[in-house]
Amino acid sequence: MSVNLKNPEAERLLNELAAQTGESLTEAARQAFAERLARLQHERAGQQKRQLGSLLDLIAEARQSNTALDARPLKAITDELWGEDA
Repeated sequence: MSVNLKNPEAERLLNELAAQTGESLTEAARQAFAERLARLQHERAGQQKRQLGSLLDLIAEARQSNTALDARPLKAITDELWGEDA
């Protein structure tokens, strides 16, 4: 599969990158794509970690504010939510 750059700015940037690194156009593009993808994946993982931390904080706060709920087994809470008798 080949890529055809139809954007003059993208072509200029790729040519400049290849010239500065001494890499072929293909290698310069591959490396740039790999680096950006790794950066995005790292950012996404950090965001998910922050969201999980926030969720765990909310759960801890809810448990502290309702000790009666905290003392019951998880199955009893689930049964109650589904309207089933324990």
